[in-house]
Amino acid sequence: MDTTVIGNRTGSNLDIIQRIDRLITFLFHLFFQKKFLVHRLVGLLYLIQYALCFYWYCKNYETFKESFLIWSLPLTGLIQSIIATLTFTFLSRTKIDPGYYSDRGTLSYAFIVENTFFAGLLLFQWLYYSDFFYYYINNSIIIDNLIVFLPYILRQLWPKTHFRDSLKNSDKNKTTPNRKFYIIVTIITKVFYVWAKHYIGYFLNYIRFFDLANSQQISYIYLLLIFSAFATTISVFLHTLKFKGYIGPRTSYIIYMASYLATFYSFIQIRDIFFIHYDLAIYVLIGVVINFQSLYYQHIYQIILLILFNSHKFHLIPTNIDRLDFHPIYDRENIQYITTYLCLEPYPIKENVNIWFGDQPCVSMDQSMLIYEWYHNIPSVQWPKDAGFRVGAKTLYRYIVINIKYFSSISNNIYGEHVTMTRKKPKYQIGTYEITTNAFQFQSNRK
Repeated sequence: MDTTVIGNRTGSNLDIIQRIDRLITFLFHLFFQKKFLVHRLVGLLYLIQYALCFYWYCKNYETFKESFLIWSLPLTGLIQSIIATLTFTFLSRTKIDPGYYSDRGTLSYAFIVENTFFAGLLLFQWLYYSDFFYYYINNSIIIDNLIVFLPYILRQLWPKTHFRDSLKNSDKNKTTPNRKFYIIVTIITKVFYVWAKHYIGYFLNYIRFFDLANSQQISYIYLLLIFSAFATTISVFLHTLKFKGYIGPRTSYIIYMASYLATFYSFIQIRDIFFIHYDLAIYVLIGVVINFQSLYYQHIYQIILLILFNSHKFHLIPTNIDRLDFHPIYDRENIQYITTYLCLEPYPIKENVNIWFGDQPCVSMDQSMLIYEWYHNIPSVQWPKDAGFRVGAKTLYRYIVINIKYFSSISNNIYGEHVTMTRKKPKYQIGTYEITTNAFQFQSNRK
């Protein structure tokens, strides 16, 4: 009995040692061979950063948001794509089939080169959604407008591959057992790329151009960018694993598809942004339709949007709403007080619930203004005629937060506040005020 146990333990330990030996051999052949050594080492550096990035995002988003990975991961991805163009110069320069959407043959050199363009766009978006880098990009104006509106004018400087060339060449670049599989997934990927170009690219950049995303939405957008980093850079590594026979062709492509389809999780979480800013979503939808026309019309449309959006951003076209006339909707026996604040950003609310809980209405009280109060034992405030508050995307205040304090006996209620909104500019703009228990009147003749 003892001899059998010892024998089993020895065999188990030997199996572990053999597994470790195979892993070390695998890693050495993959990353440390002399041939293409720089490309291999930078690729390994990228994979390490990606793993750390995913871990920090899931473990502590605040740590992730303030970390060096915000810029180093996408920058390493861009550097890796540039190194690839300098390394794999022996690939066919005349091959029109990209080579990625098949299980036979190699990648085309044009596919390798054009990947630097997409890696560059991804780097921009990572930096654009960082509060630190956004300040500099937004103030640069030229870089801001060039990448947000006109990236596909710059795209003409890169070679371009087409999905249709891969589909047309299916008899040659796809084996019979995998041909149907690759045709289906290539069509799915083609549809996704149209979506990604316009809604991951243009739409999210328009949202940031006007600084319309709140902190919670930005956190989900960064998760989307993490998945996009996989689809842009690690996907090429998957092709290498497939080419060397470490994984099968279907496995390689399914992992790639999973990475880009995972971006829809973030869109589901930020779905409200499409309804709140439906105008931007419609502008992008028009761009999708024009996408199937000539490049000339696509470029003209983006130039028109550049002019229109900048006119809004720099107040050449009025965009703000003046909110007037606050009236509490209440039962005096049930409500203790109602207060109303203007905020740059409201205090974080419970997930998927548009109700604020707590004592602090705004993230930064220095960027807020108390504009209305009604108390159980104090008369309601009456604003002077033709006076109001300027609130909108291009003002210091973008949100209204209403705080209702109920008496302890009340559990369920439907009380609130009626807010009248108008785009008509009021004659007077209200600043601040004080409430006392005595009667008071506003000096309506003072601006």
